[in-house]
Amino acid sequence: MGQYEDAIKDCDKAIQLDSKDAAAYYNRGNARQAIVQYEDAIKDYDKAIQLDPKYAAAYHNRGNAKHLMGQHEDAIKDCDKAIEFDRNLVFAYCTRGNAKYAIDHYEDAIADYDKAIQLDFNYAAAYYNRGNAKYAIDHYEDAIADYDKAIQLDPNLTGTYYNRGVANSKLGRVNEARQDFQKRLVLAQEAGDKNTEVEMNHLLADLDEPQ
Repeated sequence: MGQYEDAIKDCDKAIQLDSKDAAAYYNRGNARQAIVQYEDAIKDYDKAIQLDPKYAAAYHNRGNAKHLMGQHEDAIKDCDKAIEFDRNLVFAYCTRGNAKYAIDHYEDAIADYDKAIQLDFNYAAAYYNRGNAKYAIDHYEDAIADYDKAIQLDPNLTGTYYNRGVANSKLGRVNEARQDFQKRLVLAQEAGDKNTEVEMNHLLADLDEPQ
């Protein structure tokens, strides 16, 4: 938290010195978004875009803040603008996919994750999110393949083990599901996440019950 507060103060000083410094507003917006001050972050991105109307990263980050606030349609519009100005802005495709996923446009979300992965084959979050979208349309095998890749790229992407376990359970793969839930349990214990620990123990107990 402290580092972001310090970053905001630094940006305040930069803006005092030059009120037309678009990057200073953008960076202050990033710091505010990191500490969940989404509305203030959006105001900073608004100012950055006012000063630099083709500031692709500012459109994207404003879209991400709107998505996190539940303003998914507006988030998509901002990501559209970000991509208009920078076709290779990989995060914009993933964020737009997340917003589309949130409004149940799963096929469109998958297309955005496909593009993000095309631009960055090592983008673990894009595989994870694409797996979630494929799971949502009952493509469990494809979802598991994406979760496998996400875990290969980032073994600490903790939610992936849970989601893969659920997908394996849907396919009747009890042993694979158990391994995934056990791995998620261990990660929860290491992180001191008691709620997830309880949830995983319940899921494991359910798997052990006679079918």
